[in-house]
Amino acid sequence: MLAQAAEYVPGSGVLASGFAAEQKFDGHRAIFFTPTGPGGRLLLQTRRGSLVQERFPDLVAAAEQLPEGLDLDGELVVWDTAAGRLSFEALQRRAVPLHPDAARELAEHLTPASTGHPWTGGRLSSAWGTRDILDTTLVQPGLVAEISAGTSVDRGGVYRHSIRYVRLRLDASVEDVPRFDGGPAVAAG
Repeated sequence: MLAQAAEYVPGSGVLASGFAAEQKFDGHRAIFFTPTGPGGRLLLQTRRGSLVQERFPDLVAAAEQLPEGLDLDGELVVWDTAAGRLSFEALQRRAVPLHPDAARELAEHLTPASTGHPWTGGRLSSAWGTRDILDTTLVQPGLVAEISAGTSVDRGGVYRHSIRYVRLRLDASVEDVPRFDGGPAVAAG
């Protein structure tokens, strides 16, 4: 069952005995399955059905101590020790990494930003409407990457903008790409 927003938590005595409420963490819902017998695998499955255990090796290692056949349903969160709080940005980096081949291809072409980069000193948020600041490394803005972007509004009226890397476009230059305010033109290729 997915949590639903409420304006307030009812006081004691309003609902049947045994009622409990807990803080909603900003994480990813997942179910952890321990093996049901020898040779079985530990599985970590998102609520949409994706298996993501390779992205959380620390959880898999810790789960080796759990009994066989145990299913845990919960929220994946990442604690930022330096900030002393949960970090949704750190969770996103672990949960949705760039494919290793794509990461290698990009790394071969990236150059650290020089003085005067247009975003020097800027702060980027980790998600729409959040105050969590992204840990960024600025690079020289000379590459073109094709992305797939969509917009949607969730049931709570919050805008969600998903962006997915498609490929590096070495056949296009920065000058070929229209500015955001320049209309719907697309680079050739």
